[in-house]
Amino acid sequence: MNRIRISFFIIISSLFLWLVVGKNFSLSCLSDSKDSISNFNNSDKQKSLDNQNDKTSSEIFNETNLENLDDDSFEILKLTESNRSKLPIETIQPEYLNYQSNLEITGEIQSDPDLMANIGSRLGGKLIAIHKKEGDRIKKGEIIIEMDSPEIARLQSAYISSYSKYLAAEKNHERLKDLSKMKMASDQEIRNAEAESITWYQEWKTNEQELNLNGISLPNLSDKTKNSQIKTGTRITIRSPISGTVINRFVIPGTVIDPNTNILTIADLRKVWFTGKIYEKDLATIKKGQSADVVLNSFPNDKFHGRITFIGSSIDKITGSIPARITLDNPDEKIKLGLFGKAIMENSNSSTNIIENKNSNNQSGIQSKTGSQLLHIPEKSIFQIKNEDCVFVQINDLEYKIQKVTIGHSVDGKIPVISGISLGDKIVTSGVYSLKSLYLKDTFGEDE
Repeated sequence: MNRIRISFFIIISSLFLWLVVGKNFSLSCLSDSKDSISNFNNSDKQKSLDNQNDKTSSEIFNETNLENLDDDSFEILKLTESNRSKLPIETIQPEYLNYQSNLEITGEIQSDPDLMANIGSRLGGKLIAIHKKEGDRIKKGEIIIEMDSPEIARLQSAYISSYSKYLAAEKNHERLKDLSKMKMASDQEIRNAEAESITWYQEWKTNEQELNLNGISLPNLSDKTKNSQIKTGTRITIRSPISGTVINRFVIPGTVIDPNTNILTIADLRKVWFTGKIYEKDLATIKKGQSADVVLNSFPNDKFHGRITFIGSSIDKITGSIPARITLDNPDEKIKLGLFGKAIMENSNSSTNIIENKNSNNQSGIQSKTGSQLLHIPEKSIFQIKNEDCVFVQINDLEYKIQKVTIGHSVDGKIPVISGISLGDKIVTSGVYSLKSLYLKDTFGEDE
C-alpha cells in the first residue's frame, strides 16, 4: 500500500514539473519571438526614417542629377520644388552695349622726386624766422629761413685767420726773396717761406668754400673796426634751391635745431605723377608712351590727360601686380598730392580682334551687333569654378546650366561677355552663390 502511494506521488510530482517547465519554456520562446519581430519592425522603421531624412537633407542642399555637357559647360543643376522655394533667385537677359575696351587701374597722386627739395641747415642753431608756410609759393633763390648759430662766428673767424696768416706768409716770402738778391738769405729759407705761403692760401680757400656751402656770407676783409678787427656775425639766411610750393613744414620759429635737421619740403607741382598697379593679365594691353585719362574722386567730372612714362620691371609676389606711372601736367596746381582716383587707358588690342579670336570656339557665334558692341551682364553674375569664369543660365525654374564665359573688363558694374552666352539667355543675378554652394556640395559628395 505504501509503495502504491509513493508511486502515485512521484507520478503527480513529475506531471506537475512537466507542466510548469514546459509552459515557461514556451512562454520564453514566445517572448523571444515577439522581441525579434519587434526589433525587425523597428529596424525597418528606422531605415525608413533614415531614408526620409537623407531625402530631406538632399532636398535642402541639392537633390540633383548632374549631367555632363560640352566643353563650354559643366553640368545642369536640378533643384526640387521645395528647394527652389527657399532660394531667392533672380535673372536678367543680357543686353548689347558699346564695348569699352579700356583698362582701368586705381591709384593716387604723388610728386616727382626730382622736382622736390628738403630744406635744412648743415649747422645747428636757433631758428629766427621761417618766411613761408604750407601751401605758399616760393621762387628759386628767395630767402626762406633765418637762423642764429655760434658755428657761423667760428667759421668766419677761421676764414679771417687763415687769410691773415696767408698774407703774413706771402710777405715773408717776398722779403726773403729780396734778401736773397743781397746774398742775405739762403735758397732753403726761400723755399720754406714759399711752402708756408701756399699752405695758408689753401687753408684760406678751404674755409671760404665751407662758408659758401653753409650759405654763410663771406666777411668783408677790408671792413675793419677801430681795433683793426674784421666784423663777424652769427646770422645765416637759407634760400630756396627751386621754385615750387611748400608742402611740409616741420618746425616753428624759436626752435633750436641740430645739424642736418629737415625744416621744410618744397615741391614743384606743375608736373605730378599718378601711380597705380597693373596686374599680370593686363600687362599686354598697355605700353610706355600710351595716352591715359585720369579721373580723380575729388573731381569726378574732370579728366586729366597724361601718358604712361614708367612700367615696372618686376612683379610683386604678394599682389601679383606691376607698378605703373602716368605723368600729368598741372599748371594751375588743381591736382593735389594724395588724391585717389582711376586711370583709364585704351586697350592696345582692339575689341574687333578679340571677337574674331574667340569666334572659332564660341558656341553662340559672334556676340556683337557691330564691331563695337558686346553683350553685357551685371558683374555680380560672374563666379569661378576650377579657375573658369562661369554664369548660371536658367533653363526652367528648376534647372540651371553652369556655362563657361569669356569676359572683358568691368565698367560701372557691367561686364562684357565675349563668348559663352546668347541674346535672350536668362542669366542668374541674385542667388548665384547659393546655387554655387549647392553645386559644390553635390560634386564634393560624388567625389567621396
